[in-house]
Amino acid sequence: MGRAKRVNIAGLYHVSNRGVGLKDIFITHDDKAYFISTLCKLSQNYIFTVHSFAIISNGYNIIIETKEENLSLIMQVLNTRYASYFNSKYGRRGHLWENRFKSWYVRERTFLLDLVAYIEYLPIYTDVTTSKEKYLYASYRQFVGLDKRLVCLDDSIIFKKFHSTKEIKDFFSIKVNLSRINSIHESFSEEKITTKPKDNKNIEKYFSNLKDKSERNIKILSAYKDGHSQAKIGKALGVSQQAIYKIIQKNFL
Repeated sequence: MGRAKRVNIAGLYHVSNRGVGLKDIFITHDDKAYFISTLCKLSQNYIFTVHSFAIISNGYNIIIETKEENLSLIMQVLNTRYASYFNSKYGRRGHLWENRFKSWYVRERTFLLDLVAYIEYLPIYTDVTTSKEKYLYASYRQFVGLDKRLVCLDDSIIFKKFHSTKEIKDFFSIKVNLSRINSIHESFSEEKITTKPKDNKNIEKYFSNLKDKSERNIKILSAYKDGHSQAKIGKALGVSQQAIYKIIQKNFL
């Protein structure tokens, strides 16, 4: 059976990967720091937001929001650069990552805070640390001002939603519901979403005889739900993909 088609539309994702054979691939402080630095540099080149991240010895988890349909490219560059760094540093050859990265496309932003809380909880859950405040390789310390904020976290939901360090600490003090996280992943698994249109309707037919912007937005969402890409919708309407992305974010995600 072939593997599931990669979801690659712009939007929110929980992405993760781990070392081949569950081996440690982040051995030293410098290893983890290099990976985090590379992630943030790529956010400037490929225009995406990191909402949360956690790096542990044998893998990573990241909440990423892309503005373009380029998630696979971003993750390919990130994983390749780190593998080259690691293999060169430790004199090894062969695959570093267990498999292609895993991704869960998050259609509803109402789940975003749950996922961020889960990511920040992972180092404790996996017995890497006993305290979020002490762990240097997740985003929590930036959230509460213990470390200088990384540029890639500037637009994180945490800084948008909460307006003080106390509010942020109060939010993260709530126990993570792991069963809820599992249900979120099941709901948004990539096997249940496809970028292939469900029907053969010509994209232009969605937008014929539009009366106003409200009707246009409804048709945009209809085309998007049917699997047409944001770039294709934008081309049909003569507007940028960024504009289509904003309409979908406001009205759907």
